[in-house]
Order: sequence, then structure tokens, then C-alpha cells
Amino acid sequence: MKKSSKLIRSLVGKRFFGVKFIKRTDNSVRTMLCKLGVINWGGNRQITGGGLKFDPEAKRLLPVFDVNKRAYRMVNLDTIMELRFGGKTYKFK
Repeated sequence: MKKSSKLIRSLVGKRFFGVKFIKRTDNSVRTMLCKLGVINWGGNRQITGGGLKFDPEAKRLLPVFDVNKRAYRMVNLDTIMELRFGGKTYKFK
């Protein structure tokens, strides 16, 4: 099964999920608790800058909100090792 942002969005929906992936900068394995589609998280803080200047899907990136760091991050779809949500773990090669 090929990983795509549409596949992950259809599996996860609006739930919190864990993702394990390989970081691009230093090739270390990272785990993150995150959520898709978070807007205006944490009160009155607003996102500035008018949005992204590129299409994340074209670069095989998945924009997520890192719950622990309370910040937006990009996860490389090609380096995702596993997803965890709903009491299940989905492993990818």
C-alpha cells in the first residue's frame, strides 16, 4: 500500500494519532503525537503569513499539528514507518 496524504486523512480523520518516521535532517527516528487540520489551536493565536508558498502534497509532505510542542510540522510521507490510532498500529515499509 502506497502512503499518501489522502489515505492517511481517510484513516485518521479528526482523531489524535501517533506517527513514527525518519527525520530528513539527521536520519534519526522520531515519534510524534499529532492531529490533522488544526486551526487556531490554543485560544486567540492566529496563523500569519497568508499560508504556505508551496503545495505540500507535491513535495510528498503531510502538514500536521504536533500536540506536545504545540506547533505545525511537516512529515515526509516517504519516511513514515507507522501510524497509531484507535488502539491499532499500522506499519508501512
